[in-house]
Amino acid sequence: MLTRPPIAPPEPALTPAELVRRAEALVPVLRERQVATEAAGRLLDETHEDFLAAGLYRTIQPRRFGGYELGLRDFIRVVSQISRGCPSSGWVLGLTAGHPHLLAQFDERAQADVYGADGDARVPGRPVQAGEARPAAGGYTISGAWDYASGCDHATHFMASGLVAGTDPPRLVWALVDRGDFSIVDNWNTIGLRGTGSKRVVCEGVFVPEHRTMAAIGTTDGPPPGWRTHENPFYSGAVFTLLFFELGAIAVGVARGAIDVYEDVLRRKRVDIPPFATRGELGEFQHHLGQAIGLVDVAEAALLEGTDRYLEQAEGAYASGVPVDQNGEETRRLLLLEQQCIRLCGEAVDLLFRTGGTSGGQAGNPLGNAMLALTVMRTHQGLQWDRTMENVARLRLGLPAGFA
Repeated sequence: MLTRPPIAPPEPALTPAELVRRAEALVPVLRERQVATEAAGRLLDETHEDFLAAGLYRTIQPRRFGGYELGLRDFIRVVSQISRGCPSSGWVLGLTAGHPHLLAQFDERAQADVYGADGDARVPGRPVQAGEARPAAGGYTISGAWDYASGCDHATHFMASGLVAGTDPPRLVWALVDRGDFSIVDNWNTIGLRGTGSKRVVCEGVFVPEHRTMAAIGTTDGPPPGWRTHENPFYSGAVFTLLFFELGAIAVGVARGAIDVYEDVLRRKRVDIPPFATRGELGEFQHHLGQAIGLVDVAEAALLEGTDRYLEQAEGAYASGVPVDQNGEETRRLLLLEQQCIRLCGEAVDLLFRTGGTSGGQAGNPLGNAMLALTVMRTHQGLQWDRTMENVARLRLGLPAGFA
């Protein structure tokens, strides 16, 4: 156990309502920065500074390490608001501000190393793309290249993954690497979410002490090294389920932003044929707007209800001392719920883009940007709901799940 005193958060009295208000206040600012963010191919420095000043990165960071340790619902609301203003900025915030939960699975000493003296930490990672981990005295030597490292430009550390050399069957470990020990290769060039800076991170023979490594979640039956380090049961919940709450929150925010833009179009633009009314005066467009609002309302409601199920599962695991089954039916069902939230948001944005007029397809248009963001998001390997549906059914029928 650590004996050093806890790190005080920058604003000990900060409330969830105030943090959400700060995120909401950034929406128009971020919307103005969308074009510049996409052109830069990374989170803008001024946006990063705004996130730091508002305390957004610390939303679910453990309080003993300088965070605010707020609830999962608060986190979803914060990330959704930021994504409403700018999909790429919301993506970076969601993944970096959500990873304190992942960091909480590591040995307590590793957490202390990363949070340092003031708790300022951002740890993107690639848990499923393996490099190499060669055993060395007191730890491992890590080498490899990991693509899609969202937010790496403003990272303080990186969570690499590596197959341990010489093991049969192969053993996968995660390792926490300091910012000075990895380089960044700019290979990120996509049609959407260009501003996430999801580039390649490279390590070459970096030594990582053993206490800053752990067996990859889901590859062993035992608890992770940080199991129940924190008294809040939240950190005992299923890791990958939490990671996809991040994506669900982003999708809801992106869709809300598209609704904002579409509503503005309906209020301003007139149709080019009689009766030359504004689009908002016509039932056809009213129907589209109402349908999109309904789809996103359902998605958000389901996502928030899913947080209750997640916390109930986490609390049960913490109380019993038995870790959550990372591959069990309830865990897969929560993943399916998150995937369906994203599907509904995608349907809403597709509808708005199709009916919002050709101007939505112009470069830099925020409606087109929302459509491209959700299009790219839905290519994520973890969001392929057909596979998850099959696995949920197999588990319900008493059969082993297939490829995750």
